[in-house]
This record gives sequence, structure tokens and C-alpha cells, in this order.
Amino acid sequence: MPQTEEHLAICQMLGITRGLVVLTKCDLVSEVELATVRERVHAALRMSFLCEAAIVPVSVRSGLGIAPLEATDPNRAKVAALAELYRRAALNPPAFADVLRELRFSEKDARRFVTSLLREKTLVKVAAADIFMHRVAIEALERTVRELKHQTLDVGRLKEMTGLSRKYAIPLLEYLDRQRVTRRQGTTRVVL
Repeated sequence: MPQTEEHLAICQMLGITRGLVVLTKCDLVSEVELATVRERVHAALRMSFLCEAAIVPVSVRSGLGIAPLEATDPNRAKVAALAELYRRAALNPPAFADVLRELRFSEKDARRFVTSLLREKTLVKVAAADIFMHRVAIEALERTVRELKHQTLDVGRLKEMTGLSRKYAIPLLEYLDRQRVTRRQGTTRVVL
């Protein structure tokens, strides 16, 4: 564990007195191997300022352990406000510039917060053009569309069902195609 020792030495040189330990890529090892590594790390830290620190196994791929880490993030309230804004907007999300203005976020922070919400699957990226929607709204739309099994669905019908403009109806239909809820046939879709 040379890297762990280096990190610990750097923390001590910087005068850091608190922290937590993150074990990354935990999805790549068995539970037994993870327990062994956890014990070795705990033993290595026994005489350090991290002797009482939480040891959090994480996996970016599966999301394991990410939520507890984000809960310690001082920006969590801002992330929650962003999620709530999209939840209220449902299938008619605000333009990204409006999000920045309404929540008074810098573009850099807003993109970081959106990435966090995408990773935890609270937001869904519907189209490449920064069209994000809340998972709850997307799931409700998918349920509604699936009830139309074997029927056709086009832009006009989706607009009628949802009250949306073409600006969102077309990207949503393309999203439903990618999710295999619908399949495009010419200018219409067949609900699978």
C-alpha cells in the first residue's frame, strides 16, 4: 500500500487532521478481498489521524458508496435545489441559461451538479443539446406510452398527450426510441 502511505504522508505534511478513507473500484473485487483490504487499511491507519475515519468502499460504475460521499458535500443543498427545479418542470425543463439565472450557479458548478444528478440517475439526458429531465417525469411518460402497446405515436399525438411543444416532443420521441419503448417507422413510431 505505498500509495496509501504517500497520501497519508502528504496529509500530515499539509496539517490535515480529519478525513475519510475511500476504497475505489470495489466492484472489481470479491467481498472477501474487499474485507481483507479494509482490514489492512484500518491496521495501517491505526496510529494516524485517520484511525477513527470511516472507510467507504465505492464504485463509480455501480454507484456503490457514492451517495454517502455526496451527503458530506457542502454543495448538496444546491444539488437538491437543482433536482427539485427539474422535478417541478417535469417534461418541460428550463433552458440551461435559465437554470443558472434562477439558482444563481456558475456554469461550471451547474454542470458539475448536473453530472452528479445524472450519475445518480435523478436526471436523464434526453438529448445532446443540454435537455435534461427528472427521472420521475421520464418514468411516468414511459409508463403512459407503454400503455399504447402496438399503437402508433407521432409528434402530434405526443404533443397532444403531454401539452409539449415540438422542441421537447421530438427529442422525447428519439429518447423513447433509444430506450426501446418505441421504434421509428418513417415519420411515426410503433409502441413496443
